[in-house]
Amino acid sequence: MNVKKRVYSILRKHKEARNNDIDLYNIYLNYFYPKLCRVDNEGCFYIRFKDLHLVTSIQTVIRFRAKIQNENRLFLPTEPEVIYKRFAHNKKMLSDLGH
Repeated sequence: MNVKKRVYSILRKHKEARNNDIDLYNIYLNYFYPKLCRVDNEGCFYIRFKDLHLVTSIQTVIRFRAKIQNENRLFLPTEPEVIYKRFAHNKKMLSDLGH
């Protein structure tokens, strides 16, 4: 399964991942790299530095989330604040590009 299909499946099942990229990435890592995910004695999730090259980068996961939501118009954010911020960001980008 490629990264886009993985992100798609998470966005379909987890509404919280539609609004927050950190939540999306945490779910992504726990689903697809469970052997690399660890929890310290305080209950904090982490991946060892030496294992980082083995996992998909957060930027790649975010890029596919944006592509699915912006181009395909699927699994859009549900929180009004997130919708507004992303709309304002996209509007500014288009303005900066002269559109």
